[in-house]
Parts: sequence; C-alpha cells; structure tokens
Amino acid sequence: MMRPNQRLKVFLQLGCVLVAASASLAFANANTKDVLSGTYKASSPYGNTSFHLEQCHHKTHSGLMVVLHGRGGHTQLDKLAQRFKTIACPRNLAVVVPAASSSNQNWPFEREGGDKQDLFLIEILKNKIQKKIKIPEQSETVFIGISAGATFLMGDFYPRHAHLFKGAAIALCGGSWPTDKSKLKEKENFKKFPLALRISNKDFLYKQSEAGLRTYEAHGIPVIKKITHEQGHCNFPLETAAEELLNELNSKKK
Repeated sequence: MMRPNQRLKVFLQLGCVLVAASASLAFANANTKDVLSGTYKASSPYGNTSFHLEQCHHKTHSGLMVVLHGRGGHTQLDKLAQRFKTIACPRNLAVVVPAASSSNQNWPFEREGGDKQDLFLIEILKNKIQKKIKIPEQSETVFIGISAGATFLMGDFYPRHAHLFKGAAIALCGGSWPTDKSKLKEKENFKKFPLALRISNKDFLYKQSEAGLRTYEAHGIPVIKKITHEQGHCNFPLETAAEELLNELNSKKK
C-alpha cells in the first residue's frame, strides 16, 4: 500500500494514466468524505489534460455533473467545481471539470483533429472516473457548457454522443449548429439526454446559437430555450441559470 505522504500516485487502466496532483489524493477509499476531491492530470492516446473532481459529503454518488469551461477557463477548474457543487450535491452528483485537451486549450473543434477531444472526454468520464468512484453505468450525467464550452457541447459533442448518456445537456451563453448531422434523424437518442440553452440576444455568440436552435428544431429535436436581454457576455448567474434549466428539463421527463 502506498503511504499517504507519497507525492504522486499513478493509476493505470485501459491505457490511460491518471496522476494525482496532490499527495492527499487517492482512489483507494471512495467511502471517505471528500477523499477524491482534487485536481488530476490525465493522458491517453487522445491527448493530455487535467480535470478537477469534487465530491459531495455522500458515501456514494448517483451520477456526475460535468462542467465545460470557456476560453481561458482551464486555469480555474477548482473554482468552477466549487461553484457548481452547490447545485450538484443536492442532486447527489459528483462534479467533474475537465480542461480542454487541445493545443489551444479550448473546447470547440477549431483545428484539424479536434474531434479526438470528445473521444478523450468520453474515455475519461466513462472508463476512468465513473469506474473509480463506482458510479453505475447509465447513471445520470449532467453536462453544463459555458461560453466556448457551450459551443462545443451544443455544436460538437451533443449531436455525436447524446446516445451514450442519459441526463441533461445545458448550454450557457454559448452554442452552435451541429457540426455532424448524421445522427440527428435518430430522435430516440436525444430523448434521454435533452438539451437546454440560455443566452442573451445581445451576446456575441447569440446568432450562432440561434442557428443551432433552428437546426435542431428542424430535425424534430426540441431544445428548451431561455433567451434573455442582458448586456455583455455570460452576464447572469451561471449556477442559478443552470439549476432553473435543469429543473425544467426534469419536470418535462415526468
């Protein structure tokens, strides 16, 4: 057994290496309060990144809340996790805030090979984190994208991989049209993983987000939308907006 004061803990599983960034972190005892909370480095064939994992005070979690940062947000993973923990823990969800693994440290598919980034995200979430903290397969996963993270979520990740998840996808102050429309005709794939958007019509990302809304609706995939009128970009309480949309999505499932 590794001693608690060892500086690095390395975990090998399915070709992926997770390196704890804090000596106090360990995957060994998932029943200890907040034992896994901390920032980890990760590498795989798809790229290198880090993610912050924030657990609640429960002994087990029923799912994950995954927060995708905006441009420059890779330096504030822990702060984002703490903010969204306030709405995740009442739902018994552990919070994961991954850093974009692309060379420009941003989520959207802006460069050739960007589609590998979503494959890496799936690998980290499903093959590593869920298994390590014993979250059952097909448990609830709530994705929240902010700004560029919302553009990636709504435009790149959601149309390709909605069929792999159940829960909800929420885009805040950002969005886009689907970059891959091949799966949009399979409407059943989106019923278990509905999409919601909140953005101001004065936001510089509004037009592309509106184009995304039109595309999804044209394919018969409903999107819950809240269009507001704040000046500026992301100029509203993000956690409150996410919670309101999540409550609305859940109410429509009943």
